[in-house]
Amino acid sequence: MIEAGTSVAGYRVLRMIGRGGMGVVYEAVQTSLDRRVALKVLRPELADDPEFVDRFRREGRLQASIEHPHVLDVYEVGESDHGLFLSMRLVSGQTLLDLLRDGELGAERTLKLLDQVTDALDAAHEAELIHRDVKPQNVLVDEDDHAYLADFGLTRGGTETTIATSGPMLGSVAYVAPEIVRGEEPTPASDRYSFAATIFHCLTGDVVYPLGSDAAILYAHATEPPPSATQRRPELPDALDSVFGSALAKQPEERPRTARSITGAVRDALGPRAEDLGSPQIVGPLEIVRDSSPIASPAASSRPWAKVAAATCVVIVAMALAAAAALSLDDDSNAATSSSGPVVVLPAISEGSEPLGSDLAGPFDSVDCRGGTAGPESVPCSVVQAELPRATLLAPADGAIVGWTVMGAQGELALDVIRPRGEDTVRVERSQWEVAGNTGPNRFETALRVEAGDQIGVQLGPESSIGVNEAKGATTQRWFEPAGGAYGAPDKDVGTGFDQEIALRAEFIPGESVPTFKHLTGAAAAKAPDGKVRDSSIVEIEEPKPQRLRFELVEADGRVVLDVLDRDERTLRVFIPGLEPGGIPVELKTFNYPGETFAEADVWWVNPSSGRVIFHFLTLGRNNLEFSG
Repeated sequence: MIEAGTSVAGYRVLRMIGRGGMGVVYEAVQTSLDRRVALKVLRPELADDPEFVDRFRREGRLQASIEHPHVLDVYEVGESDHGLFLSMRLVSGQTLLDLLRDGELGAERTLKLLDQVTDALDAAHEAELIHRDVKPQNVLVDEDDHAYLADFGLTRGGTETTIATSGPMLGSVAYVAPEIVRGEEPTPASDRYSFAATIFHCLTGDVVYPLGSDAAILYAHATEPPPSATQRRPELPDALDSVFGSALAKQPEERPRTARSITGAVRDALGPRAEDLGSPQIVGPLEIVRDSSPIASPAASSRPWAKVAAATCVVIVAMALAAAAALSLDDDSNAATSSSGPVVVLPAISEGSEPLGSDLAGPFDSVDCRGGTAGPESVPCSVVQAELPRATLLAPADGAIVGWTVMGAQGELALDVIRPRGEDTVRVERSQWEVAGNTGPNRFETALRVEAGDQIGVQLGPESSIGVNEAKGATTQRWFEPAGGAYGAPDKDVGTGFDQEIALRAEFIPGESVPTFKHLTGAAAAKAPDGKVRDSSIVEIEEPKPQRLRFELVEADGRVVLDVLDRDERTLRVFIPGLEPGGIPVELKTFNYPGETFAEADVWWVNPSSGRVIFHFLTLGRNNLEFSG
């Protein structure tokens, strides 16, 4: 993060106003013109990667090439001591999503703002450009109600090849077109699907498929028919259902040919009622329906982490259960029917597992690490439930965590296993980073080994939040941006303003083992073929004797491996699952801790066939090798 007052190539930074997968956005003053601008600076860890640099420069060129009053002006694309930057028009105001959440987006205002975005999107398509990330967060609204289509970072022209991004996927899962999910090439029709999904969200108050995981949402986009807007919000006219049925069609050729035709059809369907329809209700108590059927657990040799197909089956079963529950609640004889909020199915737990932590009964408020509303200033942290009446988030025995569910969460999250070591604590396991696309129940599968007494916590990424609930006797501990896994004493201990129930449930199987990654040691590692080194890092271990180790992320024999070298001799090769050669090594970090006998390596990688960042956490000990995903 660049400090306020710093000069960047003729721009004086005032404050940070946003953070994304590629860069950080600051409010700044262009000193030569005394003009306030939005300054987007490429993240330092990406500056050495030619593909990310090319993407960043291309974003500026493409956005500058569209001359339209409702596309953000790009003033300059440059390079400085702080890295590559874009200087853009500064819009003082909010995003369309902010207005929706604040209850300030009635139907007439929605149409007025999106009419402007319609023109910008059609202009981009006429210039043979595809945006690929149309969503409410990328529509900026100034104080005079002028709307601007922003963030062309995923844009590509018709002749360019696909470049992976550091986000969970290309485009946001809540608005992504079915053909993108199927792996097909995006077209202007893909943008129009996302645009229709944005209008649906603004008019109904919820996304098209408000399901509990990215996998379930993607599956629904690809296979489920468009939902009824009038069922989500009964005061909407019936004619809207046919409009969205066409605009959200599964096949691109079945959708309207322009964004203008979509907004026109929506306006015709609303008619004079648009003036009377206020902002939809998006905040209300969730009616929780518990799925008591345990998720079938395969044999120990084919646990979910070894069989990716199992996750797809779980998604299909969960969606069927959700539909059945919703149908049963529509029956007048069922006293549980409620009109105050949406019906939500709480995911079942894996067969043979026992739940640790919250029962997710709620209601939960969504808060960031400091207990406020998540936003650009929200910092990362790890939160542990130190005490919770009638429940625990301590591992009661040795075993494995095979799944976890959160409520009230938004943004990037990961599950942490934190182990007390005397007066300090050390993170010994971490799950993949996941994305909670909505504040309903989000369940994720994992495979983390635990020992009796280990604490189970959740790490929040930048601008992320977690659900909390007032509960007598509940206490928490928080760590803010610890260096690697050396957590030490909590930065914020019990009694520092966050002592509530955390909406986190972990699924624990006692005695369960987690397989380590395939690896070579000793002579077998030394004789392994060399390969292409994509990244490297040095770490020094003091105990039991001083060692200087070099970790190298290598492509060798059609695999991506992590080599450990001691005095230039390879002593260990780890075959990292899920990583494909030709991808982007986003980051390799290594850590060691004073007085400890192990080192840690954190690997972030983007496969060439996907935009999702894959994370792996590995530790190397004196007498043991521990590898986890």
